[in-house]
Amino acid sequence: MRDHFSPWGIRSLTPIQIVLSVGVGLLLLLTGALIIFANFNIKAANTAFNSGYVLNDLAQIERGILMLRIETEEFIQDSQKADLESVDRQRALLANQLRLASTEAADATRVTRALADIRNRLGQFDETLDRVRADPTPEQIAFYTPLLRQVLTELESLTKSFYNNEENRFFVNIAAALETQSRYQRLLLAMSGFLAILGLGLIISLRRSVNSELARAYQLLEEENQERRRLFEEAQQARAGAERANHAKSAFLASMSHEIRTPLNAIIGFTRIVRRKGAEALPQKQVENLDKVLVSADHLLRLINTVLDIAKIEAGRMDVQPTTFDIAKLVDASTTTVQPLVREGEVHLKTEIEPDLPSIYSDQDKIKQVLINLLSNAAKFTQEGQITVSACHQAEMLTIAVSDTGIGISEEALEQIFEEFQQADNSTHQYGGTGLGLSISRNLARLLGGELTATSTNGSGSTFTLAIPIRYGPQL
Repeated sequence: MRDHFSPWGIRSLTPIQIVLSVGVGLLLLLTGALIIFANFNIKAANTAFNSGYVLNDLAQIERGILMLRIETEEFIQDSQKADLESVDRQRALLANQLRLASTEAADATRVTRALADIRNRLGQFDETLDRVRADPTPEQIAFYTPLLRQVLTELESLTKSFYNNEENRFFVNIAAALETQSRYQRLLLAMSGFLAILGLGLIISLRRSVNSELARAYQLLEEENQERRRLFEEAQQARAGAERANHAKSAFLASMSHEIRTPLNAIIGFTRIVRRKGAEALPQKQVENLDKVLVSADHLLRLINTVLDIAKIEAGRMDVQPTTFDIAKLVDASTTTVQPLVREGEVHLKTEIEPDLPSIYSDQDKIKQVLINLLSNAAKFTQEGQITVSACHQAEMLTIAVSDTGIGISEEALEQIFEEFQQADNSTHQYGGTGLGLSISRNLARLLGGELTATSTNGSGSTFTLAIPIRYGPQL
């Protein structure tokens, strides 16, 4: 089976599927029309069933008229007592039944007219009874007895005739409604059968098309997966090779730390000796050259130390040597070290240490290294304003924050400043640096079981927060 797709990526139907879809649509329309007509028939059937309530009310009225005749005959037979209480009570019940029937037959004009006739006949009965009530003598009762019986007879005849007519009409309407409903049901059943057959055919056709498409898509997906697996294996091999090379490089640098530092320290040491002992004997130009050698050597030593720290961390050879110490003293020592880097008179360096901080059990040198790096960066990028070092603790965590009012860091640069050899942006190159300080600081923080994070607003300053456990592992 060949499949076709429209320019919008929607699958085109085959001729058989189009015919089946049209057939299903037409049957659905016809079914909906039949349901609407059947709904109208149900309303007609409900009206016919509701007329049964009126029929029941007429039966109650017929029974009430019969009871009224019985009570009236008892009154006539026992005229000596001249008690109309039973007749009045029955008459009141009959009036209630008439009101109920009138309410339920409010939409049936024919029933309303018949009830009005019954009500008029009862009015004649009430007038005659009132005359007897006015003069309840045996002679008066005997005089009006034929008239009372005549009115009651007419009421019984009228009510019975009307009840029979309504009963016949009720059963005729019910039979017609049920027959119509039965026809609609047969039609709906037949159309449902046709709809099921057409729908099943359409589903089978679509299923075959979908299965064909799925088979082809599965084949293409399998081919793509094989290609991806091949590329993934190649990438894994390349990554493993790069990791081995990087690990070898880091291991080499870490193991060669002593060999690299020793000659440089010797150069610095001998230069200082010559500078100190030859300060008076050497020409001023030579003394200045020696100072330049010392500055360059110190700078080179710092760079080497930074690279070696990265190498040790990557090689897993950076050891933690925890001791118990006072964090407030460590903060004071760090700010004293960095104080010469702060612009005097333009930048104010202050500390905010939470009182009664507990003693810290961690690697003091590594925390100091991180803190000095953060303070050096703050001093480097803050031209005016202030640099604030705060320390507090919550639960088992110590938090040290370094905030400044410097140039700040853009939101895009915040995502990469902790990567190796990365700086905030090109504008920071004028301040110097290798782009390794923050990467080393974060790795040291994680080595101590903590984390180093940063928040900043470009042009408004930055805040670097070091969070580490108060106790690094079990104390030995």
